[in-house]
Amino acid sequence: MAVCKESSESEMNWSSRVVDGVDLGKLEAVLGGLDYTAIRKRRAVYARLYHEASISHQQGKGIAFNDMLILLAHHKIIVDAEALILKDLVERTEINKLVTDLVNLDRVRSLLKSMSQRRRFRAHRERAVREQQQEIDLGSESFWSTDLMVEAVNEDERM
Repeated sequence: MAVCKESSESEMNWSSRVVDGVDLGKLEAVLGGLDYTAIRKRRAVYARLYHEASISHQQGKGIAFNDMLILLAHHKIIVDAEALILKDLVERTEINKLVTDLVNLDRVRSLLKSMSQRRRFRAHRERAVREQQQEIDLGSESFWSTDLMVEAVNEDERM
């Protein structure tokens, strides 16, 4: 964000869009340079790492620093098929299956939560629009009713 701050140069760039001290043109340039595939891969690794750490932590104690380093190494450096003996490889494969199931479950939960929140938001927006429309309708009715009352009084005065 520091890169996207408004520059303090005296010259004014008319094409720049600055909102709350952030130059949106610079922000767009920085965001355009991001590698989204690398970000997705890192996100997938860290989601798996999170779920694996949640499986292997000790209740009330958390996860040991060394255990966390080993998990990181398994995800970043170690090729399990080459580095582990058969017993450890089978155990690691079972853990990976469980982690995959947890990641998929988390993804489904997030999707369902997102759908639920979207429905609630749309219902809220529809209520707000209806209330606003009713206020407009009531305002126009009172305008017309006072206008009609003025006309009725004027007609009574003429007679």
